[in-house]
Amino acid sequence: MTDYHILILGGGIVGLTLANLLAPYHLNIAVLENAPLSPLEYNPCAYNSRVSACNRASENIFRKIGIWESLAQTRLSAYKKMQIWSEKSNQKLLFDCLSIGEPNLGYIVENNLLSFLLLKQLKQYAHVHFYTDFHAKEINLSSNDGMLQNQDGKKIKFQLLVGADGKNSWIRKKLNFSILEKDYEQQALITHIKTEKPHQQTAYQRFLSSGPLAFLPLQDSHSCSIVWSTDPTHAEILKTMNKENFELQLATAFEDRLGKLQMIAPLLSFPLHFQHVKNYFKERVVLIGDAAHTIHPLAGLGLNLGLIDAEALSTHISHALKNKRDFGLEKTLRAYELQQKTNNTLTLHAINLLKNFFDTRHPLSSLSDLGLRLANRLPFIKNSFARYALGI
Repeated sequence: MTDYHILILGGGIVGLTLANLLAPYHLNIAVLENAPLSPLEYNPCAYNSRVSACNRASENIFRKIGIWESLAQTRLSAYKKMQIWSEKSNQKLLFDCLSIGEPNLGYIVENNLLSFLLLKQLKQYAHVHFYTDFHAKEINLSSNDGMLQNQDGKKIKFQLLVGADGKNSWIRKKLNFSILEKDYEQQALITHIKTEKPHQQTAYQRFLSSGPLAFLPLQDSHSCSIVWSTDPTHAEILKTMNKENFELQLATAFEDRLGKLQMIAPLLSFPLHFQHVKNYFKERVVLIGDAAHTIHPLAGLGLNLGLIDAEALSTHISHALKNKRDFGLEKTLRAYELQQKTNNTLTLHAINLLKNFFDTRHPLSSLSDLGLRLANRLPFIKNSFARYALGI
């Protein structure tokens, strides 16, 4: 049987970030992934369709880890403005980084580039190990330690198990964590497009009757990643269109703001759900990222919340180590839960409120035009929202 101080179940961006944050403490750490981890290679000639928005809080985490400069030198897209409008209103809401004294409002980064750099950074630590094709099957917990077993009968002993295994978390289901769930009754369609007109380092979001459509600027001034959240029926219609018809539908939905559009990557889709666990930990097990909470992508905060979870947990583990406490026990995990559940609950409710505000099926949508007018006339409110989203 192999012994580790910490097991991280899930080798995605949040799990790899936590491993990097904990690595300097010289703990024996294992990252367990049921699929092959990202290869140590990156293709700079092709954009990946899966992207994330990173705010200033996430930037600071990546700086602490030591990958930010590599990220900036490889491919990183800062956006300086954001435009929001609705098909129900003539009002437009414009956010500008200059209004809040910041160099930008955030960054758009490809998920596979983040994984590549995080994994590359971890390779320097001999005490961090990786297990691929690891399918967890059984878990046993005691007051002193825990044991995880996979499908091949391999057993691994641990002091703390971190569930970073995403929205369909195995450990969350296995240990029967109570969870609040809601089906948004939408699918997100994502792809990479070329635009006739330059995006001018601006992120765009138009709220349609079927859901929000976002254009996220990439490093090339004529390239964007799109996230089109729409009802399942409309999503199926869009997915069965040929390339030319989809491009026309997309341009029309976007009011031709960036001219003719060309789709240059496969169209991907996934269902959207709200999830939030009632408790973030059980004895010697703790949840972070999408294993603990998922939210609508309209505000682009999903990954940022997970990264802040990872940083908060690493900080509480560090405090336990300094005080020579067992970091797998309730004192440390309760402190993490108290901090992150409070912060995440506020953000999750705010995003749900924003979604309902523009959802034509919701009573709050009748106030959207008035809300946009007020926000434009009260810069303090608009700038406060921009700072909050930026994580400052």
